[in-house]
Amino acid sequence: MTSRWAFVPFALFVFVLPFPHTTSVRLTCLLVAFFMAVACWRRLGATAAVPGRWPIAFWALLAIASVAYSFDPGYSLSEVKNEVGYALMAYVAFFAFCRDERQLAWLAGALAAATLLIATWGLGGTLQTGLWREDAGHGGGGGVSAFLCVSMPLLLVTATAVEPRHRRWLVAALILGLVAGFATRQRILWPVWLLQFGIASVVLLRLRLIGWSRKGTVIVAAVAVAVAIAG
Repeated sequence: MTSRWAFVPFALFVFVLPFPHTTSVRLTCLLVAFFMAVACWRRLGATAAVPGRWPIAFWALLAIASVAYSFDPGYSLSEVKNEVGYALMAYVAFFAFCRDERQLAWLAGALAAATLLIATWGLGGTLQTGLWREDAGHGGGGGVSAFLCVSMPLLLVTATAVEPRHRRWLVAALILGLVAGFATRQRILWPVWLLQFGIASVVLLRLRLIGWSRKGTVIVAAVAVAVAIAG
């Protein structure tokens, strides 16, 4: 069950997640991944407690409680199922199944592939029309910008943890994702990315995954701020 074929539902789920109109594929991959993780929980050595249980429990209970005073309880309950139920299934499944760098590289590759496809597809349409196409299969500017807010920091941090031969795809996805973010014209991307970049830098420094010097830090910070302001 730890072969690369067993990991296909997980990687496919990560790949299709940002694309609109892929609900059936997403749910199928999520259900298969979840039940595989449950069946192999102890065999995979996932005996450690799931992290962040109390904050997650508070968040889930708050969402469930909101149904009681909702204007449309039926709709709110369906949203709780989507935002809490499916999210926790994915959280538990990936925690149980992703155990080593090889599997991390698979997930990073799937995320990079989705980012590259969306960025290339979206930029191609932008070059033709001058604007990001809101009705295309890659998703509108708002949805894509939300995806990039998640994918870019994950790709940046993962690039420091995987083998050098895997990094070129991550770097390519980061560059094209940055350009695609500019093309969506969603201004909120830039302060969000700047904040994420700062947090990631502190985490990587504390974990000693990257080195730093006073001069280098000033230069990198100045470039990051300039890019965010220009964006």
